[in-house]
Amino acid sequence: MKLGIVVVYLVKQEDERLLDLHLDYIDKYTGVPYTIYGSVNRLLPQFRRKLEAKPRIKTFELDPPSEEKLQKSAYDPHSVEHVHFLDQLMQHALDDGVSHIAIMHVDSFPIRSGWVEEITSKLSKTCLLAAVLRDTYYDRKPMTAFILFHRDFYFQYKPTLLLPDDERTSPEYEKYKQEYPHIRDAGLGYGYRIYLEDLSWHPLERSNRGEDHYIIGSIYGDLIFHMGAASREKKFALGAHLTLFGRIRRHMSKLIPRRWINQVVQLTARNKIVFHDIQKNVNAYDRVKAKLLADPDAYLYYLRTGRRNG
Repeated sequence: MKLGIVVVYLVKQEDERLLDLHLDYIDKYTGVPYTIYGSVNRLLPQFRRKLEAKPRIKTFELDPPSEEKLQKSAYDPHSVEHVHFLDQLMQHALDDGVSHIAIMHVDSFPIRSGWVEEITSKLSKTCLLAAVLRDTYYDRKPMTAFILFHRDFYFQYKPTLLLPDDERTSPEYEKYKQEYPHIRDAGLGYGYRIYLEDLSWHPLERSNRGEDHYIIGSIYGDLIFHMGAASREKKFALGAHLTLFGRIRRHMSKLIPRRWINQVVQLTARNKIVFHDIQKNVNAYDRVKAKLLADPDAYLYYLRTGRRNG
């Protein structure tokens, strides 16, 4: 196996420790040969030098998306640019002959040894990738905080992370979004391609036993940590208004037909009924980050088990 990890590095001045943690945990827990392929277009000079000094990291100044591409896309410019850079990084990795690609964010990383072996053991000719699943009902698609797949998936099916505009009005997509409610951002195209081919993917669902926020500071599949929103000023997740509803539906899922739940989800998404409290999420983000950086191993142990060390 030869693993290529692709990351678009966008790091704030105050987040150097978070960047170090990301790099350290990848190095600590990855037991297979790997190379990180990172974009540095928007990286501060001191962080660029830090990456360039690492022997397992290849850095790239990538071609940015054109203004026309940004303006004409139905997606938010941040997502368009992120995917544009990821596509180039994946091509560099594939040109180097990697057997598998893992997509990560700068605030996501593995939390225990054997993560690559455990995840790749779930892949097969019909199960083409593994990925973080942000929400079982509201966002049932692969999320770019972590996606892993074999190179054959990329070459055989030619998936795109964002769904092309001309496919968003197709009858097939209408059926897909009814069956798999989702947020329209990066990862959607991979999930949709797998759906069209009548194949499957392995979801890494949120596995926290301890938490300080319903989404910030999450463990997925007991393998991958994702801080969440590290590169964004506004700390909120679309669908935050469904937090209470989400807790209820987890307890009532055997009584409430999935189609009813999906209809409610689609209704709220179409009407953009969002009742988020950004300041509360900012405060939660700061608390989670402070606890994580103060003692990373102890805090990750708490998130995984619900128990405090000692």
